[in-house]
Amino acid sequence: MDKQGFLDKLKAIGTSEDEVERRTMISELTDEVTRVYDENSTLTESNKSYLEDNEKLRSANMQLFLRVGENKTPEQINEDKTGVKDDPTPEPRKFENLFDDKGGLK
Repeated sequence: MDKQGFLDKLKAIGTSEDEVERRTMISELTDEVTRVYDENSTLTESNKSYLEDNEKLRSANMQLFLRVGENKTPEQINEDKTGVKDDPTPEPRKFENLFDDKGGLK
């Protein structure tokens, strides 16, 4: 029932002479108002939940946006991706270090 239908029903109740008809219309209005209030309560809760979720997304988006502006070296970017810190100057391998005393690979 829309707003105008609700107002028309109230006017009909006010002008009704029949007690039974008036009680029936009041009962109909009570059912309709109960439905509208329940729907309003549900929508209010959903809206609150959506606002909280939207704020979480906005916060996460801001964190990502701030990370984009950071100046990182290629080594730092690689470390962030892989989680492994590369030594910028690895120790050069020597032929003597490849084999143990028995001639096997180390």
